[in-house]
Amino acid sequence: MTHQPVTSFPISFQHQFTRAGGRTSNVRPRATLLVNTPSGTTPLHRHRGWYALAVVLVIGLGLLWRSRLLPLSSFIAKYGGDALWALVVFLGFGFLFTRLSTLRVALLALCFAWSIEFLQLYHAHWIDFIRSSRLGHLVLGSTFNTPDLLAYVVGITIAAIVELSHRSTHHKSTNSA
Repeated sequence: MTHQPVTSFPISFQHQFTRAGGRTSNVRPRATLLVNTPSGTTPLHRHRGWYALAVVLVIGLGLLWRSRLLPLSSFIAKYGGDALWALVVFLGFGFLFTRLSTLRVALLALCFAWSIEFLQLYHAHWIDFIRSSRLGHLVLGSTFNTPDLLAYVVGITIAAIVELSHRSTHHKSTNSA
């Protein structure tokens, strides 16, 4: 069984077509980036409402996770919170790029999360001032910690697996109907 990708990329040339009335018009095709899927399957299209809701719920869970209201070990509280932060980053990129493949969203999220972590090695007055606020500390962190990089991989991997399994389940239920 051969798989033919159904991927379209931004095209630099223009298509010419004839409008009603005989006029020709040059148009630039709309750029879409779909999932590499076998022919006949539907492209991935994330629903922004669900992703926005998921972001809010995961942020709430992350705040609860770090609040000490849950009886978690310090290790689980720290790195679980980092994994949840990375999961929110994945959801945020999924919200922004509704037609990007899960793999690409995961790679974008990982690059962003790791960039924020490595940015913690930089300490200028202006960025430390931002980090001194609660929101700035939650988003940017304060101290570089190598194990955080692995926690981000775990959080993003969990998000990607959940998205792919949901997509697979949704695709099966749509085709069986």
